[in-house]
Amino acid sequence: MPGGRAALLVRVLGADLSACAACGGRLRIIAAKGRPTENAFVERLIRTLKEEEVYLNEYRSFQEADRHIGYFLEEVYMNKRIHSSLAYRTPAEFEAQFHVRR
Repeated sequence: MPGGRAALLVRVLGADLSACAACGGRLRIIAAKGRPTENAFVERLIRTLKEEEVYLNEYRSFQEADRHIGYFLEEVYMNKRIHSSLAYRTPAEFEAQFHVRR
């Protein structure tokens, strides 16, 4: 993902960039402000992340948010959550089948 997990955290949490020490100055913009159609797939992922993880938790620190959101992305979203656009498979299952076919 462009900018990595820290960039996604800043975007999802609406954190102030000056407070984002974990970004290390490597933050990249995913899409131009006010133009969500430039990257609809990432916008949908961010919506899902907010609805299923961020809005349901109160993080005490940036590090805690990083751990929780990282777990959600790696374990829940990629390995447990099925997607209709992937023929009702998880992204991990879809990726594994893609590599087998190649």
